[in-house]
Amino acid sequence: MLTQIRHLKLPTRARLIRSTLEVCGVLFGILLIGAVLFPVFAQAKMGGGHDSCMSHVRSLVHGALAYSQDYDDRLPDEGRWMDLEMPYVKREREFHDRWGLADGLYGYAFRRSASGKMLDSFDSPAKFELVFDSTLLQRNAHSETSTLPKPGRHGGFDSIGFLDGHAKSLRQPN
Repeated sequence: MLTQIRHLKLPTRARLIRSTLEVCGVLFGILLIGAVLFPVFAQAKMGGGHDSCMSHVRSLVHGALAYSQDYDDRLPDEGRWMDLEMPYVKREREFHDRWGLADGLYGYAFRRSASGKMLDSFDSPAKFELVFDSTLLQRNAHSETSTLPKPGRHGGFDSIGFLDGHAKSLRQPN
């Protein structure tokens, strides 16, 4: 008797309603998953851009340090620092912060007070900001850290490379 009940065909209208409800349920599930994952993917994209900026800043600091090894421990000149570091940096694109900037703009600055100085003249290399995100967007930009974007370009954070070779992501006070 039970097997006979299972095999009973529903009226056409009831089957149509059941099919429509199943399709609506599947679509609702897909929309719900999309609503949950969309912010996750957006945040991951933001993090990916920031990671590449940190890598670029670290590479530019290492380029300055490599330059100084070839030039009697003297840092590059502020007005030509990118040009002087070019042989020590892997690719031209490392001079460009692509996060939120148009193609052809740079977005990094070299610390003016470090220009041409000897490495041993710094008391605390781990605390001295050498290369950093900047509101100055031209090639070979140089300034003090007052040109850091506020708020930072990377979710409110700025990428800063220090004289000892490490880089940090820091939130600047407004």
